[in-house]
Amino acid sequence: MAKMSKEEFEKAIQKAKEFEKVISQFSNKDECIKYLMKESNLSREECERAYEFYYKLDLSDEHIQLAKSILD
Repeated sequence: MAKMSKEEFEKAIQKAKEFEKVISQFSNKDECIKYLMKESNLSREECERAYEFYYKLDLSDEHIQLAKSILD
């Protein structure tokens, strides 16, 4: 398995935070899924999986720092 660079990690975290902001704007999951389908042209199933993945993702500073320490 290839090792992720710190720069790649930072970019991935930034993108995840941006996505988190987008999905947090919706009052419920169904509204968000419909938006994701419209914007991405992906299936409902794919959008639901993306939503669930990011909804469960812990992007707290504490967890990000822990992940960064693993990269060292």
